[in-house]
Amino acid sequence: LDAFYCFMTLAQRLAPSYVAKNLEGVKRGCALVEECLALLDPELARFLQHDLKTRAEIYAFAPVMTLSACCPPIDAVVRLWDVLFAAGVHLNIVFYASQL
Repeated sequence: LDAFYCFMTLAQRLAPSYVAKNLEGVKRGCALVEECLALLDPELARFLQHDLKTRAEIYAFAPVMTLSACCPPIDAVVRLWDVLFAAGVHLNIVFYASQL
């Protein structure tokens, strides 16, 4: 119970739209992944959007929503979280887009 309380407090303070009922922040984050990917790797972005007709909500929803907790290895995720919580959780979008 204490861990859940700590997580919810952290999430509500750092990324309140991520834990809103409609997950609007996660959806906006996915749209930002598409924009970042278009800048970082235009060829991959074109392939995903035009050839596969895939939106970022399909391939980026879980990593954006969980701050990459679903992307093993967990020891790397914990180090990533150190940076995210120190520098800003908004960097999760850039970090995930650069991993693609």
